[in-house]
Amino acid sequence: MTREITWVFVLCAAFFGVWLAVLPWGFLNFYLRPVYLGLFLIAAYHGGRWLFVAIGIGCTIAAEIWRTWRPPASQSVQLMFPLADGTYYVAHGGNSKLLNHHFRNLSQKYALDIVKLNAYGDSNSRRDTNADYSSLIYNEAVFCPCAGTVTSAIDGFPDLALGQRDPKNPAGNHVLISAEGTDIYIGFAHLKNGTVSVKAGEKVCAGQSIGRVGNSGNTTLPHLHIHAKRGGNPGNMLDGVGVPMRFAGQWLARNSVVRARSVSASS
Repeated sequence: MTREITWVFVLCAAFFGVWLAVLPWGFLNFYLRPVYLGLFLIAAYHGGRWLFVAIGIGCTIAAEIWRTWRPPASQSVQLMFPLADGTYYVAHGGNSKLLNHHFRNLSQKYALDIVKLNAYGDSNSRRDTNADYSSLIYNEAVFCPCAGTVTSAIDGFPDLALGQRDPKNPAGNHVLISAEGTDIYIGFAHLKNGTVSVKAGEKVCAGQSIGRVGNSGNTTLPHLHIHAKRGGNPGNMLDGVGVPMRFAGQWLARNSVVRARSVSASS
């Protein structure tokens, strides 16, 4: 085999590994990822025998390790996952601009955008209105991930039509909570109009419902935005410095999947 063909296979393997790790598969079909991997390995085997199978596997593993790189545990805040009864997918999240469009924003550096997968591994195909997402994440209850005190609770912004944005009110309907025993605030954005069920100054506990997933603010489709920050104005979720989050000890990034069960409030 010529050197040129060898380098073609090496570059294709590297590209495929990165592509498999960073492409937002929840908007295509998350469960097709292993199918594409299998097809690539078959092609690699027939094109270059076991050497290129090994290269393909190695590049994919390297890309997956990079995708799920974990920040130091001492810098993370430990939280309960804020959604229940379904399979949830991280559309944006991670410690890289390639995985997380929030990463350039100081306060939202480690933010997550969470959607829900159906049984086929799809999060949004063939949907035209917010109501079409009711079988997925729209109108789902959002649960407080920790004990704390509400420092801001804003309601009254409309849920926008799909594809529309409200850049003047980027967080839309939102809740900001000061996590008990820390100097960290947890913010939830894009909640459904009329569903915010807590108010500023209220004590909350882990597992308590605080609102429902909507499509308000600077967003194009129903999803839950969550991020943690330190410092800034206690009433403003868009300032301060971002803090990494772990959910039940797990660091989440794009293409992470969480299978969540029902939760109940604890005192």
